[in-house]
Amino acid sequence: MRLFFAVDIPRHPALDALSIELGRMPKGLRPTDPLRQHITLKFLGDPPCPFEKVIMAASAIEGRFPDIVLSPLGFGAFPDWKRPSVLWIGLDKAEGLTSLASALDRSLNDVCGIALERRPFRAHLTTARVKDGSVLDVPMVRDLHSKALGGLVDHGYIVDVKELLLYDSTLTSRGPVYERLRTFRLGQDRDGE
Repeated sequence: MRLFFAVDIPRHPALDALSIELGRMPKGLRPTDPLRQHITLKFLGDPPCPFEKVIMAASAIEGRFPDIVLSPLGFGAFPDWKRPSVLWIGLDKAEGLTSLASALDRSLNDVCGIALERRPFRAHLTTARVKDGSVLDVPMVRDLHSKALGGLVDHGYIVDVKELLLYDSTLTSRGPVYERLRTFRLGQDRDGE
């Protein structure tokens, strides 16, 4: 198992176009398939505890968060543009998502003994992974991201987060295949109030 918690994002033509353009670049860059785009909150890999405890940890925070609305803001590279390994588009108003990621992290630590994250959570949408930064045309990649970000902003693109999802990832020669295992509602059901 290669488990991770994430929130899904809606597709948008600007993100689809960015993926296509990045796919046309020289080898060394692998764009994220628009059908698989998400925001990862916690990667577990093969968890050191039974699957049922992972579910119990996520269930402990279910219903405790209001819906979270995110908008695109900025773009960049991790760790930086001089040594890029991941290209991304950032999201503003991510305090709610940061709180959710922190609560999930603490619950997984309490219930499963999974180590707490050392790095602060940064809400971002991975647009591509860089295998070889030496062949990357950074000015062109930045320009493509700027155009995509402009398209998202111009069309009022938002990510309305209502659910936390647990996925299993299987690596294949064509890229990862994700299987949704569980869905956890963030807010309390309005019908049950």
